Amino acid sequence: MAENQINQNTNQLVVVKDQNNLFNRALNNLSKSIYLSRGSFRNLFIGVKRNQALKTFKNYQNVSQIPDEQKREIINKKYENAYSKYLEALDNYVVNTIYSKVQENKGSYEDNKLIEEYQKIARLKETEHMEYKYKRQRFLIEKDFATVLKMKNLYTIEMYKNFYVYKMDNIYKTLLRTYSIKLMENSDKKENIYEQMFNELEEYIVTVLPYKMQISELEVYQNIVEEYKKFERYKYEVDLKDGIKYVEKNMLLLSISRELFAHSLPLVAAEQCYIRLLKKAREILVSADNFSKKEEAYKLIINLIECYNVKLLSKKAYWDDPKEREEYRKFTNEFLRINKLQIVDYEEYIRQKESLFIYYDLKMINRSNSNKYEAIKEYYRIKLRELKGLRKIKNTFNLLKGKYKLNKDM
Repeated sequence: MAENQINQNTNQLVVVKDQNNLFNRALNNLSKSIYLSRGSFRNLFIGVKRNQALKTFKNYQNVSQIPDEQKREIINKKYENAYSKYLEALDNYVVNTIYSKVQENKGSYEDNKLIEEYQKIARLKETEHMEYKYKRQRFLIEKDFATVLKMKNLYTIEMYKNFYVYKMDNIYKTLLRTYSIKLMENSDKKENIYEQMFNELEEYIVTVLPYKMQISELEVYQNIVEEYKKFERYKYEVDLKDGIKYVEKNMLLLSISRELFAHSLPLVAAEQCYIRLLKKAREILVSADNFSKKEEAYKLIINLIECYNVKLLSKKAYWDDPKEREEYRKFTNEFLRINKLQIVDYEEYIRQKESLFIYYDLKMINRSNSNKYEAIKEYYRIKLRELKGLRKIKNTFNLLKGKYKLNKDM
């Protein structure tokens, strides 16, 4: 007969099992689900609340197929109630268990990092309640998802994966909408808001998108495959001193986001992000101290202009200024004409495309009325000569009637 023991020092459920006993095998499987090691993020109470949340979520996913409105409302309330209690259980574990260990200097390095992250989010409660609300949810769900993955229970992992992707989608979309609104309203802290938006986009693509691509086969993923592969090269690179890599990575993030967050990241906010990256790329070109760096910055500007126009402005339905709309229409027609040359004559295609983009950027620079871009204008003139893209000046003259006297002093 099996003997069940509870180790009081470690809060472990230890099962001394007899593999031939059906009850003991079932108890062994249960122990894997509720196993609590010192410093981990799980216990029996959390396991129960998690299972309730997952069960009600499964019904909630199919709620739209139920014709009875009253039944739909009951299912929605059950899910919301179970989800709320599940979050509360996770939060209590952090505050009452892990925090207590850290206060008593008994916490591990991971415990200390976890509490530091939790406190950083908690500080948002007074000033940025919406951010606090959703970042807290994200923090708790991410930590418990890591726990679920360690359980190696494939059924639970698959159930939680669906729940995780659904919740994370909503959380990130809400955060991006919040930052977009701030960007429209706030003029003093725009740099910080830009950074927060790029950080959120990067975190979503790194932590959520791989799971989302596993569980669904949406056509939208076909449109981001190339950008996603390119982003993989920058995913673990944190060399922000290299401005070119910083701009390239964020350009890819914006490009991917136009497919994934078309509504949560409004076009107006995305447009401001692109313009900011263009400014940064120009600054890199101005400050570049060698030919190689200037060329890298120049190529980056060309890529940004193409991405900005194709990925963003092409989907812009409303223009404040009719003149800008007409200019963009002319630019698009010319770009489409040049694009046809790719198959016929690739070198000519590159030459004409770069010339078109240089003139495009010169217009934007002239509108800014800033003297800091004089070095870029000169660089563009050199480039246009190399590309033979300088506009020809008509060689005309008028002969004036009258007598002329040669000035010997000239």
